[in-house]
Amino acid sequence: MRRAAVVGVSFGEGWIVVSANGGLERRPSWAYNLDAATRAVVHERGRRTEVAVERVRGESAAPLWSKYLDTAPAVAHYQRMAQRDFDMFVLRPVEDA
Repeated sequence: MRRAAVVGVSFGEGWIVVSANGGLERRPSWAYNLDAATRAVVHERGRRTEVAVERVRGESAAPLWSKYLDTAPAVAHYQRMAQRDFDMFVLRPVEDA
């Protein structure tokens, strides 16, 4: 099992995560892992939640990007620094977990 600390923005019952990687030019390893997975586990405030992983692209990403930046505005600066597109994922709790 691999673990990575990421900034997640609340979205309904789940989270939005973005592969900002502190503005580095390279994509973070955890983004590759989420691309390969259909499920993951989120640990938040001592609570463990199994989640379904959904990669968000195109037009459906725009409103989520705005929501993410409302909470983490520095990420817009990171994207200019990195000069790459950031991956966006929505992590939703799995009800049968």
